[in-house]
Amino acid sequence: MSRWIAQFPPEHATYLAACQIIYRGLLRNGARLRPVGENFEILSGYAFKSSQFASSGVRLLRNINVQPDRADWTESVCLSYGEAEKYERFRLRPGDLVMSMDGPVNKQGLKIAFLTDKDIPALLLQRVCRFDPIGNVERRFLYHILHTEEFLDHLVASNRSIAIPHVSPGQLKAFPIPTVAQHEQTAISDFLDAIRHRGLLQDWPEVPDRLAELRRVVARIGELATQIQEARTLRQHAQKETAQLMAAEERRIWNDDAMSDSKPLVNLTLFLARGKQSEQGQSEHFLIKTQHVQQARYIPTSMRLAQHIAAKVQPDALVRDKDILIACSAAGCLGRVARYRSDGRLASTDTHVAIARPNPDVIDPDYLYAYLRGSQGQHQLRSRERGDWQREKIGFRLTELNLSDLRACARSPAPRATPDRRLS
Repeated sequence: MSRWIAQFPPEHATYLAACQIIYRGLLRNGARLRPVGENFEILSGYAFKSSQFASSGVRLLRNINVQPDRADWTESVCLSYGEAEKYERFRLRPGDLVMSMDGPVNKQGLKIAFLTDKDIPALLLQRVCRFDPIGNVERRFLYHILHTEEFLDHLVASNRSIAIPHVSPGQLKAFPIPTVAQHEQTAISDFLDAIRHRGLLQDWPEVPDRLAELRRVVARIGELATQIQEARTLRQHAQKETAQLMAAEERRIWNDDAMSDSKPLVNLTLFLARGKQSEQGQSEHFLIKTQHVQQARYIPTSMRLAQHIAAKVQPDALVRDKDILIACSAAGCLGRVARYRSDGRLASTDTHVAIARPNPDVIDPDYLYAYLRGSQGQHQLRSRERGDWQREKIGFRLTELNLSDLRACARSPAPRATPDRRLS
């Protein structure tokens, strides 16, 4: 959770830290934990059919519309007014607390929000739930408690989905929350609301006496968060200046004269392509994915292709000893280069890994491998993700290095192969 919080601005980080401190402070002061389900009924939205959707009418609150602390209606679907009258149970009102049950956490926070007048009229669609109070716990108090590390851990432990994380109403009902007197709930909610809405201002409301020390702790965290943000800003400026200096130095070293004898990578290889098959099974044909291509190190794979897929792999696409493997996509993997060492097994790459098979009549294979691993080769490969290399030719940001980019942009000064095969 600390890494997740670290990406937020100081006021948001302070709010999440305050929720955590108050939660644990209540437990240390003897507050009892009771399941959410004892104080809230959780209504899951109705599974409306797409054939019922209309171009105008009552909006349907979908998973995509629930964002941290707000409803986003950029993409919306509707139900006609006449049809909507049949589903009064799922009609939403100002002040309702709703939460996404599919992918409930994103980089901006927990996808939970209070609805306002501008969000109404609307109906609740499946994969979104509403917390309806049936006990003595305020919705505001619940909202803040759900922004604790304990709740995030509960979501992780409850998730049984392989793809998109999902939580069910039953799993939400099972989460234990501290129960305190109504006046303490109100004071705590006012305090945390002030941090959430007013940020780092120090005129926060008071908290119950037994939590007074925690208020001072939160204030100190706010000060530290601001200092961290200032240091982060200075570091970003320094990194930008360093990158500019490095780019200028690279332009000086790799000038037009130095690159005049360069050749496209495709002209230096006998084979240059990504894999085309990735369906796994139990054949004797092994599959190489991005996790097997670490920088300057190939990790032997144990993954296998499905039998009917393995039969489709062309002979040239079978990876050979000393082929160069290049990771072509996935965050944090782009541009990683490793040399394949054959162990006698049939293997090929998936769609995220390219094979570059050097042409020894044109370039020393050891030199090409060293070049792609070196600073200039890595700059050319990885800058495709940032979209800052030869911007006039790129025109947009790329998150993947596709084959056309690889062929067009990964150029290396290519000395012709010599008998002694010395590296430049």
